[in-house]
Amino acid sequence: MGEQKTKVKDKEIRSGTAGKKVNIFSSIRTKILLLVLAAIILTSFIFLWTIVPVTRENLSGFTANYMKDVVKAYGVLMDRAVGVNEKALQPESLKNLIGDISINDVPSSYAYVVDAEGIMLYHPTADKIGQPVENEVVTGLVSDLRSGVVPESNATTYVFNGIIKYAAYYIGTDAQY
Repeated sequence: MGEQKTKVKDKEIRSGTAGKKVNIFSSIRTKILLLVLAAIILTSFIFLWTIVPVTRENLSGFTANYMKDVVKAYGVLMDRAVGVNEKALQPESLKNLIGDISINDVPSSYAYVVDAEGIMLYHPTADKIGQPVENEVVTGLVSDLRSGVVPESNATTYVFNGIIKYAAYYIGTDAQY
């Protein structure tokens, strides 16, 4: 046992560390650990900086496509209903036809119907039925219809009370709604 202590002391004397304590921040192990930690943090930051915007953009695209599909499917359904019965454009009939439309897990989503003059034929808020539409996207569509332009079904965004909103629209086959 005494011989081992002597060997250790001899090593310390030769290396110049006899009796000296190594500062934790001076050790090579700590420096490597800090370098690896910094690399992980930097890599994570770069990953988030590049991936989050792309993911947000893709998610917005998926939502827009989903909304276009839903609007087109229900629009065709409305075209058929109106073709069979003119009363299909009455608020109660429209409520039965489209009152339950929404995007899963988005409680603020709903559908409404506006005629070619911009008057709401159906809205989940009953007080808005018979009133002019306020949505800038829909007022633009009504303006297009008045000038003879019939836009294709589409999805878009607009700002309402400082919040970005999504809207999808379908123009009936006779541009009546």
